[in-house]
This record gives sequence, structure tokens and C-alpha cells, in this order.
Amino acid sequence: MEGAPLDLVDRLAADPAFHLTKEEIMSHLDPKLYTGRSASQVTDFLNDVIKPILDRYPDEKLDAEINV
Repeated sequence: MEGAPLDLVDRLAADPAFHLTKEEIMSHLDPKLYTGRSASQVTDFLNDVIKPILDRYPDEKLDAEINV
């Protein structure tokens, strides 16, 4: 709430109990490492479910909006 710097990684790297460098810690913080099969599941859904529906109506103009 006070806008203090986020220094957790620095504090963990400085703590001898963790035995990790800042670079080693940062390498584990990439969110792409923790998404599992989600990307391939979305691709499969689009190919197996959505594409056949769209193929049934080739002349229709379809608009879609996705909000996350």
C-alpha cells in the first residue's frame, strides 16, 4: 500500500538457507513453466469443436469478443 519496492527475490537470494542465486530464483519465476497442457488444450478445442462449427456456416460473418 505504501509503494515499497518488491525485494522478495533479493531477500531469498541473500538467505543462506535457500542456497540459490538471484538468477536461479528468477529462472523459476517464468509463468510459462506452470501452464501445463493449457495451450495444447485450447488448440485442440479450437480444432475439434469450434472449427467444425465455423465450417458449417462458411458464408456467415461472425464476430467474437473475448474478455479475460
